[in-house]
Amino acid sequence: MKKLWSSALMLLFCSCLMAQEISFKSDVYNYGNVREEGKVYGDFVLTNTGDAPLIIRRVTASCGCTTPEYPKVPIAPGDSAIIKVAYNTEGRPGNFNKTITVYSNAIAQPTYTLTIRGTVEGRNNTAASLYPKEIGPLRLRSNQLFLGEVTLGSLRTETIPVFNQNEDLPVKISFQSVPKHIRVSVSNSVLEADETAIITVNYVASDIKDYGRREDFFYVTVEGSQKFSGKIRINAYLKEDFSKKKNASKKAVANYTASIVDFGELKKGNQAELSVKLTNTGTETLYIRKIDCPAAQLQVKASKDAVPVGKSADLTFRLDATKLRSSVKYYVDVITNDPVHPLHRITVSATIVE
Repeated sequence: MKKLWSSALMLLFCSCLMAQEISFKSDVYNYGNVREEGKVYGDFVLTNTGDAPLIIRRVTASCGCTTPEYPKVPIAPGDSAIIKVAYNTEGRPGNFNKTITVYSNAIAQPTYTLTIRGTVEGRNNTAASLYPKEIGPLRLRSNQLFLGEVTLGSLRTETIPVFNQNEDLPVKISFQSVPKHIRVSVSNSVLEADETAIITVNYVASDIKDYGRREDFFYVTVEGSQKFSGKIRINAYLKEDFSKKKNASKKAVANYTASIVDFGELKKGNQAELSVKLTNTGTETLYIRKIDCPAAQLQVKASKDAVPVGKSADLTFRLDATKLRSSVKYYVDVITNDPVHPLHRITVSATIVE
């Protein structure tokens, strides 16, 4: 019995020693004064100060004007990497202050907030620069909304300024194919020549049964001397609201046997399968909310959607090389109800040979 306890304590001690940690050279990037000339870029340097591989699970921005790029492969202990952040200055003169949230498998600080700031020096604005998108005679500030993270059950509101560039004819604005969880309105449905209006988009996340990345769209119809129609895309990352959990002491914990699935060399035309085991080491049932797989050639299936405490599920990866010609790499997101690490990204790769 003594030996058993000693072994258990030693295992616990060793597991505590082996940990991945994240640190940044600076958590603020100041662009200073920049011209209104498209995207400007800044780098955040991070280091894995632990002694186990660090995995950046995802990086999100507080608005669609900010686009982060981050390393998709594990960062070895002692190694550094860069998170590159692009800020779009178009149509945004004046001061800006935006946040970027980094989610990783770091033990001490799995969530890290970075900040970018600066001042955009505006140029002599024209209708084309202020409203760069067109649907016939109607010019729009944007035809795509990036909502970033949206908590299920919440309401997000965004606007799109529009402008009738006709010199003498009014236009009528209407909307078609609007999803049930989206409400769209316009401040003035009939715009006279040179008149502006605001399209308001309400994203009702309480009406959605989805998780992770999601894209929706609707159409704006513009009627004047002719009829035009254009698509508005809405991108969001839907996350579960764990703040309303009644019993915080009970939680699901997702443990994966791997973050990388490498098929090695695979002959063109063949198919292959590999698997990853997912174990629930928590104190309540683990639910697999969604498996987000970006490629038609790769299928990922879970042996079960609900994993009881202490039990496991198999994630089977089936790759079809029939239409593949070279090396491939895919990123598969597994989303669960684990409140600490709800997202686990698995890198899938293969080298296709003739």
